Amino acid sequence: MGGTVDDNESDRHIFQLGICFLLGWMLVIILCASPQ
Repeated sequence: MGGTVDDNESDRHIFQLGICFLLGWMLVIILCASPQ
């Protein structure tokens, strides 16, 4: 154990995944809410 760089990388990766997930859901909601 004991790898601060690895911990930071994993945190950044999780953060990017969360951002992509939120953006994806925003697109889905906008597409569903927009009148077809």
